Amino acid sequence: MTEKSIRWNENIQEKFDGKIKYKTNRPIKALIGDYTDSMAPYTNSMLRRMGIETEVVPTASDVIDRVNTGNQYDIIITNNVYPKGESGQQVLDTLKEDIDFKIPIVILTVDQNARNIYLDKGFDEYIEKPISEEKIKKIFPELINDLEFIKTKKQ
Repeated sequence: MTEKSIRWNENIQEKFDGKIKYKTNRPIKALIGDYTDSMAPYTNSMLRRMGIETEVVPTASDVIDRVNTGNQYDIIITNNVYPKGESGQQVLDTLKEDIDFKIPIVILTVDQNARNIYLDKGFDEYIEKPISEEKIKKIFPELINDLEFIKTKKQ
């Protein structure tokens, strides 16, 4: 774990407003690979509002490192492109070299109407940016067994 990625995660987590709209029927943890100052906090906050624990890292290498060092996640959300030539495809190809690897990998991209392209490349699902409650409620239960979102009572 690099000091830079630890600081990145802390910085993104600090931007979450603490408002939880849903809880999950069991603990769920997502690893988010995103380097952008605008979308990383947005994606993180959207997942946290849905009751999902998150960790955010800025590079494809950090995503791979987190998994390879034994951190446990229920789902991985990766950008399509990263700085310095890294990519979501690199994340997918590297992690799936291990035949026992079972964590669903979702590509989060600005590419419009490209679901079949990314599924054909081996991703478990495709989400067009920006992520939304509706997309999370539809896609995550399809990828994470027995996942349910329960609306919290208004405070």
